[in-house]
Amino acid sequence: MELNVDAYSANPFIEPALAQEVASPNGRSLADQAAGFSGVIRGLAGEVLVVDRLRELGFVAGHQITLKGCSPFGDPLIVEVNGTTVAIRRQEALCIQL
Repeated sequence: MELNVDAYSANPFIEPALAQEVASPNGRSLADQAAGFSGVIRGLAGEVLVVDRLRELGFVAGHQITLKGCSPFGDPLIVEVNGTTVAIRRQEALCIQL
């Protein structure tokens, strides 16, 4: 289930970027970055359940994020956000727009 722009436009707690399939105009996601990358989250986009889970883990627009590394087969990714290190799937990292 993808987010619908109209369904979330009246809710002040939903970021406008969440209502779009791609939050950033250049289409950069965390999954596209190499280990050692550090940047700022511009928004989240994707399935509602995945976006909600990422937000609960602390992935919020404006927060600093660092890609620490990944497993030998490329999945999961080791990410630091707000001083907390978490492992997320590459599919989830595609939802994190930079």
